[in-house]
Amino acid sequence: MFARSNWFAGVVLGLLMTAGQAWAELPESYSTPYIKIDGRDHMLVEFQELYHHKRRNRYFHGEPPASQQQAFVDEVRNEWIDLILVERFLTREEKPVLPMELIAQQLAQFDAQMADVPSWPEIRDAYLEVLRTRLVRQHLRDQHRKQLLDRVDVSDADVELYYRQNPDRFTVPKANRVSVIHLGVDPSASAEEWRQAQAQMEKLRSEVESGAEFAGLAEIYSSDSSAEFGGDMGFMHAGSLAPLVEEQLQGLKLGEMTDVISLLNGIALFRLTDQRPARLLPYDQVSQSAREGLLEQRRKHAWEAFIASLREQAEIRVLL
Repeated sequence: MFARSNWFAGVVLGLLMTAGQAWAELPESYSTPYIKIDGRDHMLVEFQELYHHKRRNRYFHGEPPASQQQAFVDEVRNEWIDLILVERFLTREEKPVLPMELIAQQLAQFDAQMADVPSWPEIRDAYLEVLRTRLVRQHLRDQHRKQLLDRVDVSDADVELYYRQNPDRFTVPKANRVSVIHLGVDPSASAEEWRQAQAQMEKLRSEVESGAEFAGLAEIYSSDSSAEFGGDMGFMHAGSLAPLVEEQLQGLKLGEMTDVISLLNGIALFRLTDQRPARLLPYDQVSQSAREGLLEQRRKHAWEAFIASLREQAEIRVLL
């Protein structure tokens, strides 16, 4: 069960410690409850510590963009709640084995990094306990997730059914074989230079229509790396070329050319030389990737179901 109050407007997720600031007592966040789970308060400082840890990993020393701020807060809060719930579940009846030596090393390393911060002596013990709590919870979660996911398995029949039910995942998409003549023009070139390149390409197009070989002209005039192959770019899947090019290719028959097209770096003319229809890869060729895909899907569902069951059994309230 999950109940929450409205997130207070304009919440300030300040630094836990400010260099140069001395505290006569611990900051208020150490004694301010942020969430209540089954009647037990969990302090704002724990959320702040996780928030800053996740923020540093994702945004380095910056902040999330304003448009993503609330989503990031919600994401971190949900992870924090999940960490607490998993810890409660695992410690309810047994004492899990933890890498205490590794955790101690991580705490000592952080302690050394903070040694020159004037406010550190006043909050050191309390903050290291907050950090230790987060490290323990993360180790517990990671251990249990690995144990849970390692138990997930799939049979050969499951994999074959997954293959049949998801043909799009194992289908090589339709591809067009395309040749190009490209006249390179610097994006900052004058309008006259662009006009001259356009006129030259229109002339080349007319020459092809009159019987000249597209490949021969590509070898002479094209600035694209495919020029040495007569402009042949090989088979191109949908999305490989600019949208305007893709749109014109769709309406062509084999051997036909597009209109002269202006691109960011020049003027181009494309020719459709071959087509390869979409094809479903045989099962024996993709069975391993199908097994891995199904296994990943089931593991994801298993973990999500486990977390959902913990949340269903808990009364969770966001207090701020």
